[in-house]
Amino acid sequence: MRVEDFQHLTRLAAFAPEALEPALCLAVLACFVDEDVARLDEHLRLTNRETDRMRRALAANGGLRPGLNDHDVRACLYRLGRETAVDGVLMAWSRDVSGPDDAAWRALLDAVRAAEVPVFPVRGRDLVALGVPKGPDVGETMRTLEGRWIASDFTESRDSLLALVES
Repeated sequence: MRVEDFQHLTRLAAFAPEALEPALCLAVLACFVDEDVARLDEHLRLTNRETDRMRRALAANGGLRPGLNDHDVRACLYRLGRETAVDGVLMAWSRDVSGPDDAAWRALLDAVRAAEVPVFPVRGRDLVALGVPKGPDVGETMRTLEGRWIASDFTESRDSLLALVES
């Protein structure tokens, strides 16, 4: 158990009410690996939502540190969603030696809260309409286009991405 981490987390609640979410509190207090979540679930009979939130926060906290640039923040939001990204920041911050007044952590939390969550503009049906065979070919093409879209800092348009498939 990491009582000190939990105490750090509760101090963040003054400006981050998410810090008091029961699933996040329990994850900070008792979870270091995914198996810890499973054990808690077995003993406490948590809801699926609670265990999912704990697992996502635990997985997210490892890659979230102050100093992320805007692209990395958007990439994090795209992969994780806002709730998980905020939970991950709070979990990572609670396990850091810096206190609740740390400007770098606050800036990261503010950036995660303020940035727009990117939405990939291409759908599988778009590719099928262009003649990409259903099944693995659609998935492979989607991954390629998604990688290009992310590398463009989420600016490449739907039309320009689909033009790559047509050529």
